Amino acid sequence: MRKSTLFLKHIALNVWRRIQYGRDVYMHFPTYSQQTDSFLRSTGCHDYVRYASIALAAKRIQAEGVDGAVAECGVWRGDLSEFLQHCLPERELYLFDTFEGFSHQNPEVRNNDARFRDTSAESVHRRLGNSPFCHIRKGFFPDTAQGLESATFSLVMLDFDIYEATRDALNFFYPLMPRGGYVFIHDCNSPEYDGACRKAVAEFLYDKPELVLDMPDLWGTMYFRKL
Repeated sequence: MRKSTLFLKHIALNVWRRIQYGRDVYMHFPTYSQQTDSFLRSTGCHDYVRYASIALAAKRIQAEGVDGAVAECGVWRGDLSEFLQHCLPERELYLFDTFEGFSHQNPEVRNNDARFRDTSAESVHRRLGNSPFCHIRKGFFPDTAQGLESATFSLVMLDFDIYEATRDALNFFYPLMPRGGYVFIHDCNSPEYDGACRKAVAEFLYDKPELVLDMPDLWGTMYFRKL
């Protein structure tokens, strides 16, 4: 009985510490803009650390004059797309997604994974105000990147979940990024698909000068800046 009580107290203490840590991060995170912070609060953001880190990256890109468009790979309903548009409204925004979920012809996709189907390219474009700066690339990557081989990208967000698409996106965008550009890769510390995204990042950066950093957000994002 005593061991059970101590165990419950241990769990309660860890929960309290996590809540306190979350509050400290929220209250003391370096300021990027009061307007952006208000935007995050108003949308009920469920992953403050990741969104705030992206906002800081966007601010640094602007401050340092890093040229290039913004890309998001793996859009779903456009939650992050809307935030990227808010942070860098003057930049071209390219959104890559099937808008139909995973392809079950891909051998990586398991157990008839039916997530991310409840969306559409049209609904995401409407959510972003049908902005002329927003370019929807519907279909499978890298086919959807055709015609952008001479473009420049300052910030790229990868959220494909699976190895092959993540690897292909890193290979495509890396040469198109100037010094100081940011690449964020979501789900790197997720056990999903046997750590597929983490594996793709490790293999890609093996012979590159950049060092990857881990972020303590939901499902563990990794990121690096182009040298």
